[in-house]
Amino acid sequence: MIWKKITKDNIAYELKEYFRNQPFRISNYSTVYQYMWNASWISSEYAIEDDTLLMRCRYDGRIYFSFPLPLNWKNAEPKELAAIKKIEDFCTKNNLELNYINIPEERLEMLTSRYQNGIHIYMDRQWQDYLYNIDDFKDFKGRKFSGQRNHINKFRSKYPNAQFKTYTAEDKPRIMEFFNEFEETQFSKEDLVAIEELKKAREVMNDFDLFDIFCGYYEIDGKIVSVAVGEICKDTIIEHIEKSLREYDGIYASTVQAFARTFGREGILYVNREEDIGDMGLRKSKMQYHPCRMIKKYILFIDKPLSNLTKMPVIKSGELVLRRIKDSSAEDYARLAGDIERNKYWGYDYRSDWKGSPEDTPDAAFFLSLVRKTWRERTELSLGIYLHDKLIGEVVLHKFTYTFEAEIGMRLLEEYVGHGYAQKAVKIMSDYAFANLSIEKINAKCYKENSNSAASLKAAGMLPAGEDDTYFYFYRTPEI
Repeated sequence: MIWKKITKDNIAYELKEYFRNQPFRISNYSTVYQYMWNASWISSEYAIEDDTLLMRCRYDGRIYFSFPLPLNWKNAEPKELAAIKKIEDFCTKNNLELNYINIPEERLEMLTSRYQNGIHIYMDRQWQDYLYNIDDFKDFKGRKFSGQRNHINKFRSKYPNAQFKTYTAEDKPRIMEFFNEFEETQFSKEDLVAIEELKKAREVMNDFDLFDIFCGYYEIDGKIVSVAVGEICKDTIIEHIEKSLREYDGIYASTVQAFARTFGREGILYVNREEDIGDMGLRKSKMQYHPCRMIKKYILFIDKPLSNLTKMPVIKSGELVLRRIKDSSAEDYARLAGDIERNKYWGYDYRSDWKGSPEDTPDAAFFLSLVRKTWRERTELSLGIYLHDKLIGEVVLHKFTYTFEAEIGMRLLEEYVGHGYAQKAVKIMSDYAFANLSIEKINAKCYKENSNSAASLKAAGMLPAGEDDTYFYFYRTPEI
């Protein structure tokens, strides 16, 4: 999976088709939103896999993934699930947390069902989008819109020469003059978000032709007094910029109505006026226009099976005990983990982590440090196999997936091979994983030439799951 930084050029020439038909009506999944915010403030990246757009961003010290956006939304669910699986595999391979951001309400059940054994859901009111019926804005009919009608009537009475016009390239200098006056008179210089937004608004107008967007403005006696910019995503106008000079009574309601009438072509049902970002004045204003729906966006934090395990377990079964490898067993563990010839079937060679000279042999502390590290990072559960308080081997759960699968591996010191300890340890660890870690499936593999390992896995109750040129594959589920 190749990730690229989101820039204005790839938004305009590669990504806009993915946003144009997205059905969620979320402002974040649009070209100008990506350009104004995600491409600059949070340095978002994207990848395209099988004609599906994947996006990720870094926010508040974490990496988050957006919901996948297929290019073609016909029969979209299999494409969405395939893309989600690729995100999961990417996180597993790179030892990353799996977090999602801006998940639409329409897809929340899909993800909660997928991660039902370990999911934390968060939703912040200040990031909800305001969605309105466009017909309400065109006419402002009914008692609930009497205030807007009064403002519009006052505006028309006071400024009979006012005209709402559609932007052309020749208008850009005057639009920039409007932004300058707005900056001088309309907001606090300490409001960093407002300053950044106005900066990005100017950049949008400079790059206007890159995007499939439109702009309208009110003009009074040759002076621009309001500007609104939007784009269409499926059946919704997403209004990214809406600014007016407040001294012109009724200008806001008049601009809202004129914008909807001018650009609300056939098939457009809604206007999204984006979030209020916790500004109570803005929230009051947006609520006064009576949204038909608040578009919720969810943040999801997904657990792996070891995420909530605070200490290593001690698992007793008959004469065997599976437990944390003790410091006093360091020499035996080094003999187990450092035997290159016997570990050729283990799938890991300690020399890939050894920083010393190739001619030197690591001390026992080195091997213990490796197993301690995987536990601290919660990437593996590696337990020593103890027989009468003597370390005889190791059993490991690793390669955890976000759908609660794991792979199991086991190795013994040479003198303990052939006594049935291998299959016992595999079965004990598997049973623990099913009962205590909510694991739904345990996988295993062994080299074809390693017949002893294959026999041990079968004896532990694991079933064949196929083969390739190198491995035999096995699996077990709780009901087996």
